[in-house]
Amino acid sequence: MRFVPARLPAALTCLALAVAVVEADRPVRAQGWVTDPGDAENDAIRYSRSVPDDAVARLQRRLDAGSTRLRFEGPQGYLRSVLRALQIPESSQVLVFSKTSFQRAAISPERPRAVYFGPEVHVGWVPGGEILELAAADPVLGAVFYTLRQAPGGAPRFERRFRECLSCHDVSSTGGVPGFLM
Repeated sequence: MRFVPARLPAALTCLALAVAVVEADRPVRAQGWVTDPGDAENDAIRYSRSVPDDAVARLQRRLDAGSTRLRFEGPQGYLRSVLRALQIPESSQVLVFSKTSFQRAAISPERPRAVYFGPEVHVGWVPGGEILELAAADPVLGAVFYTLRQAPGGAPRFERRFRECLSCHDVSSTGGVPGFLM
């Protein structure tokens, strides 16, 4: 897969989604439902006890039912197949040199993380990395984080992540609810 320059619409979509996630929390805070930054387990959210209904969760249900399949394709693994299944254009790619990832040891100027942006889901890929990282917007939970192991064979399964991702994505800058960072 070749790297393509970021396009302005993708960057604007990302910015708009980040603002929307942070702004969506204002009514919840104003009513006193969430009182502490990092209070994703508050009864108003129940983050780890709730079943997500986001694009990645729906894709996993289609995989479980056998109505959708993901194909492992060479060095990119499941990347292209996941992008197609989630209707995320390859042209939405932005290269990120930040080492704020599960795969920080693999990220460098020579091997940046590529992030692909869709209206509901962002997908992170590191060349040679062991996983795909996904962040999906859920209408109730806010940002929901997943990984997909990059290994051929067996049934691909999205694994929901909690503490590993929420240590950064559930902070005062996201209004104390799971959100996206820029």
